[in-house]
This record gives sequence, C-alpha cells and structure tokens, in this order.
Amino acid sequence: MSISLSGIGVSRGIAVGHAHWLERGVTEVLEASIPEPFIEDEVARFRRAVRLARQQLKDIRHAIPETTRADITDFIDTHLL
Repeated sequence: MSISLSGIGVSRGIAVGHAHWLERGVTEVLEASIPEPFIEDEVARFRRAVRLARQQLKDIRHAIPETTRADITDFIDTHLL
C-alpha cells in the first residue's frame, strides 16, 4: 500500500497542504474492558506512550530550521502543551 501526499514540504516528516480522504467508510470501534489486575499496567503503558510521543514531537521541533514559518512551529508547540 502506498500513500501519496502533496503540499509544501517544510521539514522531514511534516507537510503543509490540503488533506484529502483517500478512503471513506464506517470505522469500527471495538470496546474492551480491562480486568482490574491489569489496570495499573495499562495506565503505565499509556503514560509511556505519551512520553514517547512528546519526545518525538520535541525531536521534530528541534530539527525544524529557525527560518521556518512560526505557524508551523506553533502547531507542534501546541501539541506539547
């Protein structure tokens, strides 16, 4: 499977441009209960994922050249709040 995106490339991993839905349909959301003995582990797993995502955003933010438009960096900074 390949995805083709177009826009103005401002940095590796970031693109600015129009977004297009390539596929439409109903998204199936599955609900599941977490047995009580596993709740702490699941919360810890979630917190680790949040830490990793924040670090990835920080890495992206630091890799963006200082000459990049402020609205691009502001977009990432907003997600770091």
